[in-house]
Amino acid sequence: MHRFDIISRNGVNYVIACTLKSGHEYKEDWRSPGKIQVCVLPEDLSSVDEVLRSYVAANEGVFECIPPESEEGTWEIKQILDEASSDMAFADFDNDGEDYILSANREIDEIALYKVEK
Repeated sequence: MHRFDIISRNGVNYVIACTLKSGHEYKEDWRSPGKIQVCVLPEDLSSVDEVLRSYVAANEGVFECIPPESEEGTWEIKQILDEASSDMAFADFDNDGEDYILSANREIDEIALYKVEK
């Protein structure tokens, strides 16, 4: 597992876990892309603030993951950046009240800023 988060929607708690690759024959084998896996958590998570979305960085880009309205519903996955990213964060770098995506790509030693489009 590369990253995980706990997110909640309409009283249902989920864990979202991301892997860098889904399989390999040797350590540097990157042919099998990573996966996003989710599951419902127990009802009592009183120490967790409600979060309505999580963001995932991947070789295919950055994705926003939004839980379903109910346990039986479908997750919404939106690609918000189509550049490869090993990791990412949001920040307001110029104090204008608008966030940027700070994206790091370890494979090519690159860090980039992208303005968040709303």
